[in-house]
Amino acid sequence: MPGSRNAMIRRLHLITGLILFGYLLTHLLNHALGLISLDAPAAGRRGFLLIWRNLPMSVLLYGALNLHMGLAFRSLYRRRRLNMPAWEAAQIVLGMAIPPLLVLHVLGTRFAQEFLGVEDSYVYRLLIYFLYAPVLGVKQAAVLLVAWLHACVGLHFWRGARHAPRLSDAAAGRNLTRRDRAWAAWPARAMLWGMAVYDTGMNVDFGRTADDYARYRAGFPEALFGRLDGHGIGRAGQRILDLGSGTGSLARGFARRGARVIALDLSEDLLAQAQALAAAEGLEIETLCAPAEDTGLADGAFDVVAAGQCWHWFDRPKAAREARRLLARGGKLLICHFDWIPLPGNMVAATERLIEAHNPAWTYGGLDGLHPACLGDAARAGFAGIETFSFDSEVSYSHEAWRGRIRASAGVGGSLPDERVAAFDRALAALLATDFPEQPLQVPHRAFAVIALAP
Repeated sequence: MPGSRNAMIRRLHLITGLILFGYLLTHLLNHALGLISLDAPAAGRRGFLLIWRNLPMSVLLYGALNLHMGLAFRSLYRRRRLNMPAWEAAQIVLGMAIPPLLVLHVLGTRFAQEFLGVEDSYVYRLLIYFLYAPVLGVKQAAVLLVAWLHACVGLHFWRGARHAPRLSDAAAGRNLTRRDRAWAAWPARAMLWGMAVYDTGMNVDFGRTADDYARYRAGFPEALFGRLDGHGIGRAGQRILDLGSGTGSLARGFARRGARVIALDLSEDLLAQAQALAAAEGLEIETLCAPAEDTGLADGAFDVVAAGQCWHWFDRPKAAREARRLLARGGKLLICHFDWIPLPGNMVAATERLIEAHNPAWTYGGLDGLHPACLGDAARAGFAGIETFSFDSEVSYSHEAWRGRIRASAGVGGSLPDERVAAFDRALAALLATDFPEQPLQVPHRAFAVIALAP
């Protein structure tokens, strides 16, 4: 799938960058030993060469260098335009400056040692840099500074948030603490964190974008509720728990049909919006601030446990087991989505490329609106009679509404700091005005549902 391929490419870009950063960091630590004495870096260099100057590590290092550069050129080639955030432009320029600055250093050290028999000791390098060719010393200092800045900018913005949270906090959506900010001060920890957070996703908090979320995100279409009624879901009098309810799109849809609904979410801000929207329609829903994996509610208390547009944010096996516990015998688990669909050349695909440019940690582009992993989650939790259905429809958006919808998404308002959200919004406004001026925009969407029975 395109989304999986894009995620793999970004992961390769990150991993190769971390390998190069590891080389740079150990190189700088070796130089730092010169603060002790002239003999100390010479002694430390033996350990440095033991790690890096052998065939397997040479293949790894130079392979990572070539792959990292190749992926950077690929990213530039795939752009339709070169408008981008200033930080990304700076990182690209810094990265492109490294090879020409580095080539003479490589020729004078590794090449000279391998092919000319020169012993590139610390004394040899110091004589060149400080006596025979001071210009080369300036270039060497420049390449170290440029490479370090390039690496630091990359590490900072790969994480998709201003500060680096602990992984447990990122998963739970908790606010950052002083200890979280201290975490980012250690380069080695930052490398490990960068790889792990890329695998687990961004530090997303939809409460930060609750206003846009309530105003602009398209709710589930009426046609979905009609299909669900045919499966015995959403009928009058049913006890329904809506996990990850957000602003209550599913909850309100079921409440309109006479169901008794509890909307559960981790964000008090989103639940407040859900209550306000329900009250505006004269509907009654209860709200509960709790995690989907540990609701604290009674066994067998519900006829339906639903999760709309949120299952991927949960610890899915735990959430599935919790749903099984909460359902009465014969109750039903509903997992549903209503996703925009990127197609070649359409406005959705262009918007996704823009999100990726402003937030490289966002890996949800290029998807097709189908979520087969949910079937396995339900089966492993003991559900039976698993069924699915899907259908396509179009949703009309004005330019303003589409910008608000995207600001309310995980890759923008849910994870970026305010100034980067504003920069993205300006770029999206320019894109729409230039390439997609027609209004309203007809945005293709796909509804997808998994229904499973609690035996």
